[in-house]
Amino acid sequence: MSNRQERSSVDKNIKRRHSLPEEIISVKDRRILLIPPGKRTRDEIMYIQSFMKKIGAFKKYSKDIQESLAGAIIYQFVPAGRTIIRQDHKPFVQYYIIKGQLQMLKTVSDEHTGEKKELDIGTLKSGDMFGLISLLHKVPRTATVVSKDPTDLLLVTKSTFNAYLKSMLMEEWDVLRDALINFNYFKGWTEETMRECYIVSKVHTFKENEILVGDGKGMVHYVYFILSGECELIEHMLIERNQVGKKTKYKLYDYKLADINPRQRTSRSKKFEFLTDNLSTLIRDTNSSTENNGINMDPEKFIELISSKKDKPTVVMDRTSVITVTLQDVINEWHKITDVVEMLRIEPCIRFLNPKSKNVSTVFMQICLFNRGACFGLGENMKNRHVVSLSPITCLMIPLYWLLKHNRANIWTRVKNFLNDKLPNNKQLLDIYIKNRMWAKYRRDYTNEIIGRSKKLRNDTKTYHVPYSIRIHEDILSD
Repeated sequence: MSNRQERSSVDKNIKRRHSLPEEIISVKDRRILLIPPGKRTRDEIMYIQSFMKKIGAFKKYSKDIQESLAGAIIYQFVPAGRTIIRQDHKPFVQYYIIKGQLQMLKTVSDEHTGEKKELDIGTLKSGDMFGLISLLHKVPRTATVVSKDPTDLLLVTKSTFNAYLKSMLMEEWDVLRDALINFNYFKGWTEETMRECYIVSKVHTFKENEILVGDGKGMVHYVYFILSGECELIEHMLIERNQVGKKTKYKLYDYKLADINPRQRTSRSKKFEFLTDNLSTLIRDTNSSTENNGINMDPEKFIELISSKKDKPTVVMDRTSVITVTLQDVINEWHKITDVVEMLRIEPCIRFLNPKSKNVSTVFMQICLFNRGACFGLGENMKNRHVVSLSPITCLMIPLYWLLKHNRANIWTRVKNFLNDKLPNNKQLLDIYIKNRMWAKYRRDYTNEIIGRSKKLRNDTKTYHVPYSIRIHEDILSD
């Protein structure tokens, strides 16, 4: 018994040790980082480089640049409440946050009264960088940064920045600036707005036949502006084909209705009686459609399930509301999903692409083509749609929330409405599909009719009747 107790205590200690969060920066890390850049050995530089890789610092730069930064970077510890940079001061350092939280403050003046106010414009956390734009463009600091907690920082001095980072970052800035100038949407933007856009946006290149957004892939909270290349918008539909006499009828297949039991569909207008101990007879009309995925439950079991939820506080309300609230709690227990997952992950519907009925087929239809200058991802209808690259394509990706802050003349809402108005919906696509099918059938029947009539006619045409130039081009052999 004692051996079991010892073993269980050891297991608990191991679990407790693994459950503790790993320390971001240790005493050894601080000791090596505090060594002056000129006195660091090769091993110490390699150690700092591996530490930078562990915390994800400067990961978008090449290994050579990371190694150079590891030899020149400076460590600084800042207590809580310390002002790190101040608005309108000249820039000398770029900062990377290892650990801690910083508060960003901006002083603005009222246009009419001239009164100055200090606004809280955000919080910086571990993994964030700041001070880059001021160094790159040689402009004063645009905000004041104050530490909220004891903070560990990595510092890149102005000389180190100019030696290793400035040329590469200026190339990225030129690409972004060229994109913003060439798009009509951004012609009214100031230089300061463009610099702010440079901070939050990114330029990404996609390969051929790669899904940019849709079908469970892509970054749905970014707006895509095409700088080069071509892509297509595709919608996948389920079309049900029914033979009525000699004619074929097509319609859109609704997989949600197909999953419902036929008995359920016919008994939607029926009424059920639920008898409870505390409540009198309550009649529930089931005309409203329910999203229960075809779950059938006996009324007695349903009442037993409702009455078993004792941990919820009772609320005094009418009887219908009590049952409605309790039913909603039960449904929430069945369908647990967080808001973050619901926003960031859009899983492709496997059941939608694999229908059970033999008369249902999956059809992929090209809706439109996007070329240089086009944009998408503003919130237009993307249900069952995805954007696929036809060639290597380069896109400027700007967060949607940031664009809506700069919604001058309501431009982005108008672009979204324009896309929703011009792009056909699934019913219009079905009409196009039916017309194409009818034309293909007519063309096939007409071709077969001509071929059938030509067999009755004598054809004396020989190979040497065809001009020699055509025979060479078509590679036709003589008899």
